[in-house]
Parts: sequence; C-alpha cells; structure tokens
Amino acid sequence: MTQKKKLTAGILTFVLSIITALLAMIPISGNTTKKADPWMSKLPDTAKLHELSLPGTHNSGATHSIFDLTGRCQDMSIKKQLNIGVRFFDIRLQLVKDKLNIVHSFIDQKQRFSSTIKELYTFIKNNPSEFLIISIKQEEESKKSTKSFENALIDTLTPYTDVVDTCVALPQTV
Repeated sequence: MTQKKKLTAGILTFVLSIITALLAMIPISGNTTKKADPWMSKLPDTAKLHELSLPGTHNSGATHSIFDLTGRCQDMSIKKQLNIGVRFFDIRLQLVKDKLNIVHSFIDQKQRFSSTIKELYTFIKNNPSEFLIISIKQEEESKKSTKSFENALIDTLTPYTDVVDTCVALPQTV
C-alpha cells in the first residue's frame, strides 16, 4: 500500500471513530411521551422471576449533575423510564428535615421520594399486568430530622400498601 493510501485509510478510520463516538453519546429516548407498553402482559403466567431479564436503571432518579461533571446517571425521568419499559429502579435517598429526597451521593436530585413513589403507584394502578422491583438505599446520613430513615420510609410507603406485595429490608449502614 502506498504512503498516500495509508494516510487516507488512517484519516478515514479516525473520522469514522469520531462519528461512532458522537453517535454513542446520543440518548436513546425514542417516543417517551406515548403511553407505556405493558410488555409484561405478554409473559406467561407461569414465568418465574429468575427466568426474566428485567430492564433496569442504576441511580434511577439521578438526572441532575454538578456542571455536567458528576451526579447524573440518567437523562430520563422515572415516568419516561417506565414508558420505555424499565421495571427495576435503583433509588438512593437522604432524609432531610423529615423528608426523603432522591440523591446521588451528596448531590440533591431535586426530587422528593414521595412524588416518585406516587408516580410508580399510578403506573402500577394503570397497568395491573406489570410489576416493579425497587431497590431503596439510604445514600447519605440524615440531616435535621426528628424521624429515623426507616420510619420516614414506612410513613412514605404506607399509603401504597395495596400495591406493595413484599418488602424485604436488608439493613445497610451509611
């Protein structure tokens, strides 16, 4: 191969690499304004949990960052994640002034857990063939609160006991 062909091939490879990298950064959001597809309704009633592959998100409520450098893990709200089929949610909380806030490490995600759980509840009520798995973790120490984290969590979840089938609490220290 001549020097000119090698240079052309190298430049072409470089340009294709840049284009591929840029395309990889485009969020896959699709039409997230449409009503959620109850895809679980198509599963056989005999399907066992360990046989399923559930779409899920890490730090599901982490949509805010500091200077676009750290803190953001998702570019879609919980509602939009539900609409595209996510059924496992990893939610990190901090108790501040007796309210549970969604956080990612020390970064407040400007979202109350009470609003999020209400959204999840509404989804389940409107889509009875679906189920959700929600992992809840105390991410940061409580601040200026009279309640314990556990009691605040129980208080927040109590209005939704008609859809909460099983709750397994594995204590984790912060």
